Amino acid sequence: MFSSSRAESPDESGRLAAPHLQSDELEELDRSEIRTVEAALGTKSKAAPRHGLLTAELAAPGSLWLLFFLVVPVVFIVLTSFWTTKNGQILHDWTLSNYKALINSSVYWGVLKQTVFNSLIIVGTSLVLGYPIAYFLSFKITNLRNQIALFIVALAPFWTSALIRAVAWRDPLMGRGGAVNSILQQIGLADEPISSLSFSNFSVVLAMIQLYVLFMIAPLFFMLAQADRSAVEAARDLGASWF
Repeated sequence: MFSSSRAESPDESGRLAAPHLQSDELEELDRSEIRTVEAALGTKSKAAPRHGLLTAELAAPGSLWLLFFLVVPVVFIVLTSFWTTKNGQILHDWTLSNYKALINSSVYWGVLKQTVFNSLIIVGTSLVLGYPIAYFLSFKITNLRNQIALFIVALAPFWTSALIRAVAWRDPLMGRGGAVNSILQQIGLADEPISSLSFSNFSVVLAMIQLYVLFMIAPLFFMLAQADRSAVEAARDLGASWF
């Protein structure tokens, strides 16, 4: 493949020296020879078109799934927001009346403010409750098997559906005849069942904290487990507080 100028030549000791290529000689090689040289030298060549097609084929099922169950419903919701109804029938007449009613209605703004307020309380309380658990699992439990076992225990409530957990939270636990009201009456803290424990904004926030605290524990646990322990020790040596 190479010319005589690139052939092996004896060195001073009479042995054949290893062949090598000069930059000007590489320019003379055609495309096929360059690929052969790159393969021999271990350099990375351009990916074949088949690789890109294979990647697209592998990504197609997940992409179609997200497109059908996520993007399409959102598009329909946006389109429906510009339509109106009359006698139970949807009129495909484009209008902004729905958005005008949304902006001018005090009910919507009240619900929105209450939702934002509840979200802040739920996120803050979940962080306060979830971070110590994640810290304990990642820093205080050194055995990987014990970490996994305790994390599975934290996952136990999520082995059932959200609907079953919501019903169990409402009636057997927080309802007027539930466990919490029964305990409060037995210890003398309440003379009668407290209705606000079952049907109130407080009960909604409490149930949401119970439902979503794991979504705070899991990512914190995985991130803290990857923290470099030597960096923590170095920070303490440099005078960093525990906080």
